[in-house]
Amino acid sequence: RTAQTTMATEATKLKVALPKALQMEKQRESESRDEDLLKGMMTAVTEKFNAAEDLVEKAQITSAMIEHAGDDMEEAQKAAEQTEASAKQAQASVKEALAAIGVKMALFKNFESDAGRLKATDSLGSLREKLRVANQKLIPLLASQQTYKQKAEAKKLEDEISSLLNPAEVEVDKAEEVAEPLLAYAKVAIEA
Repeated sequence: RTAQTTMATEATKLKVALPKALQMEKQRESESRDEDLLKGMMTAVTEKFNAAEDLVEKAQITSAMIEHAGDDMEEAQKAAEQTEASAKQAQASVKEALAAIGVKMALFKNFESDAGRLKATDSLGSLREKLRVANQKLIPLLASQQTYKQKAEAKKLEDEISSLLNPAEVEVDKAEEVAEPLLAYAKVAIEA
């Protein structure tokens, strides 16, 4: 009878443990399928993400060429045009990558496990945030030509004002030279 009781107890334990084991195996399989699905998503999105980041970096490097042009206005103008064109290309690439991420996020309903959905949300959300930061870096670069033109105009006005003030400064210097002996004479006269 003890053997029969032990067998009944073990059978009960198996009846309880078997569904749990099957559930855990099903969960592992779901997570494995979700992991494979995420890898496929990340491969396509990562390519677009990397291309967008590369183009943003290229636009920033091109922007540095404006400063390196120095006083060579023609070279600086070319650099400003190239910067703006690179920034527009980068912005289009960022938008394309963000759209790809949006499409992939819509596929989250295909995930079987909550853990898979959470991991996918974190991974794609991180890439999305990095793209938004990169897009913010592009904003000043998109107006490179306008900014350059404003700086060139300011430089031109500065040069014009300097050219007008230089003769006046020369005249002031001459007046000081003439007035200096008179001031000295006036001091002597006052002291006397």
